[in-house]
Amino acid sequence: MSDRADPSAPVVSRVDAVVFDVGRVLVQWDLRVLFAQVLDDPDEIAWVYAHAVTEAWHGQVDRGRALLTWWPNAGRCSRNMPR
Repeated sequence: MSDRADPSAPVVSRVDAVVFDVGRVLVQWDLRVLFAQVLDDPDEIAWVYAHAVTEAWHGQVDRGRALLTWWPNAGRCSRNMPR
């Protein structure tokens, strides 16, 4: 038997905390894994990681820099992207 007055009512949870894992302490991931989902060429993935969407870029976006301030460089990410 349920302790709730109305077992058919939706469960609403209170959020006590929100964690932003900016430094990838809790969840480890690599930007290159994301790039590999849209680019087939390992050399191109390496170029994008080194020149377009770098760790420095990612860090600044995580710290709140507006993504669109980086947009002029976005078209250089891939030879296959329209310019």
